[in-house]
Amino acid sequence: MEASTLPTYKRYILAGLGERVLYIPDAYVSEVVMVDRTYVLPMSFYHPALLGVAPHQGKLLPLLLLRRALGDSNALVPETLVVVLLSISSRLAGAALVVDRVLGSVAQEPRQADAISIDQVCAQLPKLLWQPQRWYQRAQV
Repeated sequence: MEASTLPTYKRYILAGLGERVLYIPDAYVSEVVMVDRTYVLPMSFYHPALLGVAPHQGKLLPLLLLRRALGDSNALVPETLVVVLLSISSRLAGAALVVDRVLGSVAQEPRQADAISIDQVCAQLPKLLWQPQRWYQRAQV
């Protein structure tokens, strides 16, 4: 069978964000890990959605609490974080997305009203998410 005639299978990883369901193409996801909150090094000068960094396999992962990034300022940080590591994505390559739970995977793009794609998430992220906030604000004064 030639490569051009092979079917393409696209699966999506589903993750819960409060009442919403986030779906990410499986090609974007490198792994899903659990991170104990005590291993998180806070980054206090950054946006509140950026929890900090955590060590994983010799690297520091930037932990992005998606519920806070999408405007839920009441999102609590659990003792054990469910983290989706992204291998590729437009704005979030290499980021570690903190979600409420992983729901599974599906073969088709979800069509339910409460579903949100990773591309929609990227479009809603604050512009200065990765910039130091206090230093940036002082520079404008």
